[in-house]
Amino acid sequence: MLDSELGWLYRPGFRSATDHLNAAGLRSLREYAPSIPVGHVRVAAFGDSFVYGNEVPDSSTWTAQVERMDSAVEVLNYGVGGYGLDQAFLRYLRVGEKYHPQLVVIGFVPDDLPRLVNVYRRFMSSSEWPLIKPRFVLGSDGALQLRAEHVPDAEGYRAYVEQPSRVRDLGRLDFWYEPLIYDNPLYDWSATVRVFSSAWARVRRRTWDTNRLVIDNQYNVKSEAFRIQVALMEAFAKAVSERGARSLVVFFPDKPSAIRAVAGEAPVYAPLVRILRSKGISTLDLAPEFASETGEKRPDDWFMPGGHYSNSGNRIAARAILRAVRQRYDAAGFSPAVFPRRRRHG
Repeated sequence: MLDSELGWLYRPGFRSATDHLNAAGLRSLREYAPSIPVGHVRVAAFGDSFVYGNEVPDSSTWTAQVERMDSAVEVLNYGVGGYGLDQAFLRYLRVGEKYHPQLVVIGFVPDDLPRLVNVYRRFMSSSEWPLIKPRFVLGSDGALQLRAEHVPDAEGYRAYVEQPSRVRDLGRLDFWYEPLIYDNPLYDWSATVRVFSSAWARVRRRTWDTNRLVIDNQYNVKSEAFRIQVALMEAFAKAVSERGARSLVVFFPDKPSAIRAVAGEAPVYAPLVRILRSKGISTLDLAPEFASETGEKRPDDWFMPGGHYSNSGNRIAARAILRAVRQRYDAAGFSPAVFPRRRRHG
């Protein structure tokens, strides 16, 4: 459903053969008590479709698998498909305290970086849903500034339906807006122009644009998107700490990143991991977890046709995240009576 602050949300109470949202809009077959049960640890997970668990049923998501592996751990799944981490952060600020989590996870996937500098999904790809989202920019002092005045409500979308060319007004805030396409009167009249315009735009962005997101298979640390991402992660960690909880940034490798990890190569997001750790922000990179799998399963087994984790891919993530939860609460001095170790399942 549309949301004039976040862009969109999943509808509370939604039910299908594979997906269930509870009354709070969390992906789960259960409702969570307002207070944490005695002897339990509560984790809240925010992010995109890799947190939500697209392409697999409820029981195969990593959040559900963590709960089965250790019944003393609750994982509240706030994931929403297509989200940038700006939207995930804003959702945390809105509802993150409701169930008093002790640990707050925000999940990062390589696709999340380009979404930070996007406001209209179809500027990134014509196959995307025609949805509009908020975004942050950096002020002259380097501070985050939220730009959300352009995010319409349901009635506001009607203007774009009636006059589609109005989406060009969103271009001034969108890194992916291409004047060569949207402001070119020949684009809609000539297939040749469309092919060459699109090809030139891709080549320019990947090769000569100094603000491009990736250089030599690694994030460009000087790009606007990268600098916003670092500032956003810092703001997330600070907000969680101010609310009396602990934060954890989890890096979910996509299929190309998993393949690189198996080959002993660093994922595209490695510079972001290094910088966050240098700033004292708690992180967990799952790429080494996938690389360490020594059985017969390999990347094709870990991913679904659409690119999200399969049941086995989610299991790898669940084991690593559960181990991280235990390590953090052991280090905080929680006694076994408060946070008992339990035999792993699944």
